[in-house]
Amino acid sequence: MTSDEPEKTAEVAEVSFEDSVGGKGEFENASLSLEDVSDKQLGVQALANQIASRRADRLPVTYGVFVAFLKCCKRIAKERNYETLNKIKSTDMIKLREELTKEITKGRILPGPVRRFTEFFGFRDELRTANLLVDRAERRVEAMAEQHADFRLSFHEGWFYYRDFAFYHTVTEATLPWTRNELSVALTKTLLFFLGTPIFFCYISPDENICPAEQGWLNSLYFASKTMSTVGYGDVSVDRSTTWKVFVGTMYMIIALLVTLSSFGAVVQSGVSKYNGFWERRMVEFADLIGFKKTDDNTLHSRIQLVKFCKIGDITIKFVIVNLIGVFATRLFMLRENEDWSWSWMESFYWAVQTTTTIGYGDMTKNPDQRYFDIFYLILGTYFVGAALSNITELNQQLLDTRRFFAWDRLQSNSAMFRSMDINKDGTVDQYEFVLASLIMLDKIEPADVDPIIKKYRDLCGNDSTCITTTDLEAAVDSAGDNESISFEMDADGNLEKPVWDKAKDTLKRFRSSHRNSIED
Repeated sequence: MTSDEPEKTAEVAEVSFEDSVGGKGEFENASLSLEDVSDKQLGVQALANQIASRRADRLPVTYGVFVAFLKCCKRIAKERNYETLNKIKSTDMIKLREELTKEITKGRILPGPVRRFTEFFGFRDELRTANLLVDRAERRVEAMAEQHADFRLSFHEGWFYYRDFAFYHTVTEATLPWTRNELSVALTKTLLFFLGTPIFFCYISPDENICPAEQGWLNSLYFASKTMSTVGYGDVSVDRSTTWKVFVGTMYMIIALLVTLSSFGAVVQSGVSKYNGFWERRMVEFADLIGFKKTDDNTLHSRIQLVKFCKIGDITIKFVIVNLIGVFATRLFMLRENEDWSWSWMESFYWAVQTTTTIGYGDMTKNPDQRYFDIFYLILGTYFVGAALSNITELNQQLLDTRRFFAWDRLQSNSAMFRSMDINKDGTVDQYEFVLASLIMLDKIEPADVDPIIKKYRDLCGNDSTCITTTDLEAAVDSAGDNESISFEMDADGNLEKPVWDKAKDTLKRFRSSHRNSIED
């Protein structure tokens, strides 16, 4: 669309099954138009932000409250002899609150001080959570009653579809507070592995190699750290005198590998994201100081070089810091003069590198007291390897994204690209066509992502229809299907026009091939 053309004003109605308390086919914000949103935020952008905010506003409930809510609603529907068991009347809310209270408490109500004590440590008050859940349901019923009256939709008025509501308005969380976060779960697994190693090899299945008479627990913890880090110096190993002990050692290695993959993966992905961002920002600031600034006028080559500089610099800084920690720590242990473990500075650096890279040749004799430090340093080295591999993967993705964004950013000088965006061939590119084509060009969606959306659309309107009508939505109420949330545009007669996504599938491959050469350049 050119700047001198009149701005389109299209009413946008959202067929939102996400917020459905009235069943499959609620119209949320049915009268939303481009005139109602700010100049900086178009209708499609406002709709995306609206859906994101709804998801962020979901009520956290424990699994017990979630199951009890569904059970009580189903029981009420069964007692009332409703035609289907997936909905109840809005007038059943008082009954629902009573039933849910009975189901949650079951005659067990914690005293006030005990309840406050458990809440202090992060445990949910399930009775209070249940009441909040019913309050949220009542508000949704009231809001839907007003919206249906305004929009003249009465085919599911008065019904509360509790399964849809529970799925889209709640988020289930673990009962134990320390299992709600991936990082805390990872730390718990690691702690249990470390504590279980000396208990097993010192008491359950004694092994003199791992748990000697002197410093047995220290040696066992060192063995656990060495096994988890996959360094394998070879200075401590399981007793292979019997077949059973060899089997135990084999199973121990497999368990250690599983703990390492699950725990360190969670640490790299969730626990240190802010830390990684800190160093990347410092690298960007350093690049600015040396004249390597990021501007809109940068060529593709300079943008790629900046991405490489920041990411590789981030990895290099971490590598140097981790190894310097190992070098200076070993020099402290070298203060105790002993010819058997006297290392030079270069040998200390050599040992640190083979440890942080998890190679572990095992060709150097260490101070026995150094194992106190090694227990933590081996884990630190393993984290560094995991973080470095993750950063290298991110680097490859960032380079590809940089090339795609650069090609997309040059659209203003490429009329052929704009013509390919005109999916319905009406001579203009509206916001929906532009967003869809941009997502395809930036490789954010694939044909496999479009197929289920088109299938859902055709299930609602039928293959022979060009739009979704209220009659189609009424039929969808009584049909069993997955819940989706799709945005449509209304025509002058009040019908929902066929979305551009239907036509986009046929032009997807053509459009992707038309801009591939620009990305490669």
